[in-house]
Amino acid sequence: MLPLVHEEAMLQMTARRTAGGRFATPIVVANATDADEIDAHLGEAYLPDALVILEPEARNTAPAIALAAVEAELDAILLAMPNDHVISDVAAFHAAVERSAPLIEAVRL
Repeated sequence: MLPLVHEEAMLQMTARRTAGGRFATPIVVANATDADEIDAHLGEAYLPDALVILEPEARNTAPAIALAAVEAELDAILLAMPNDHVISDVAAFHAAVERSAPLIEAVRL
């Protein structure tokens, strides 16, 4: 939640990548001790309606993704976006996500 590469915190930069109608409301999984700070960052990123799931203690990435999957819409395609990734070309990121969607749909069971 630090502003390491930009004036915004990494969480805010990650959350903003979901803006613009391409994505459903984000689901954020985090440690309960960070709840107030996460709410503040999401509010500053204009995503106050994001669903925040608070873990009593960190359990690593796979359990966090599983928690998000339980809360996601049944047919949703999940995109796991750790908030420590730097993506400077957001348009290219969006294009890659859009190109991947048909591939995901093709392998759904």
